[in-house]
Amino acid sequence: MAVLNMSPCYLYVSETGASYVDENGNKHVGGTTYEKYIKCDVVPAGQANEIDFGDGVLQTYSYTIYVHKKGCRDFALGEKIKFEKDGNLSGEFLVKGFHRYQHQVKIWI
Repeated sequence: MAVLNMSPCYLYVSETGASYVDENGNKHVGGTTYEKYIKCDVVPAGQANEIDFGDGVLQTYSYTIYVHKKGCRDFALGEKIKFEKDGNLSGEFLVKGFHRYQHQVKIWI
C-alpha cells in the first residue's frame, strides 16, 4: 500500500558567518552557508506567474513552497533560501512572498 509523502523536499536557509577584523585592521565579511531547516513540498509554477503580495507591485515567482509544520519560523522578504528535491540541491532563490495559514506556511520564490 502506497503512502502519500506530503513533504518530500527539504528547505535550506542561509546563515551568514560573523564578520571579523584581522591583525592588520582589515575587515572580513563572513561567508554564507546553507543549513538544512525543515521538510517541505515544492511545487513549480509551470510558467512565470505574477502575484500582488499587497504592496501594489506585481512579483513573478517560479516555485511555491508548502511547509506543513506549526513550528516553522517566519521568512523575511528578500531572504535567500535553497531547496533539495530528489536529492538535488537547487540554486539560490529569494523569498518574494510569505503567508502563514492555520495548518501550513506558504512561501513564494
